[in-house]
Amino acid sequence: SFDLTDKLTATGGLRLFKAENSLEGFFGYGAGFSSQTGEAACFSLTPITPDAPCTNINKLIEEDGSTHRLNLSYKIDDDRLIYATWSTGFRPGGVNRRASLPPYMSDFLTNYEFGWKTTLMDNRLRFNGAVFWEEWEDFQFSFLGLNGLTQIQNAGQATIKGIESDIIWALSEQFTLTASATYLDTEFTGGPGFPASENKLPVTPDFKANLTGRYTFKLNDW
Repeated sequence: SFDLTDKLTATGGLRLFKAENSLEGFFGYGAGFSSQTGEAACFSLTPITPDAPCTNINKLIEEDGSTHRLNLSYKIDDDRLIYATWSTGFRPGGVNRRASLPPYMSDFLTNYEFGWKTTLMDNRLRFNGAVFWEEWEDFQFSFLGLNGLTQIQNAGQATIKGIESDIIWALSEQFTLTASATYLDTEFTGGPGFPASENKLPVTPDFKANLTGRYTFKLNDW
């Protein structure tokens, strides 16, 4: 971090990563049940895992790369601050449990964000929020495959636009209200094995919010 002025601060960060994910062992049914899977697909008679008849899985995925973060924050006064952030993140790839499926690769997120942090009413009210635009590349999509086994594959590209905010208000020394809300506009643009048409991201609500009231008091001498 570096103070450009008394009110303006720049912060930068860089992270290097190296990820390795492997799966070795046996998957499937015993001899005589299938002519293609299980023991029929073994390439080594030496079992890696205890009580396994042989080995038919030996998969490995290795990746390396970097992520970064750049932030500018401007302190309006002791109670108010605004900021802008450009950052990236990743999740490492991995190996699917089903031996016949290929591994999945890392997915990456690029985030552009503008936000504010405020403390008002003699420190009784805190109001924070942010608007953001995110580009999600090769995101990992999990779903139930054959025989109820979860499988993961890289599903393509997505764009997420949204706004979020939270408020904490101390109405008295005993009673506090806490509220937060998020609105999202998502767009999925497809990938290998997925429709190329534009759709919303699955399991992603457009709007969510919560409100909590907390009242504290003494009970006898407690």
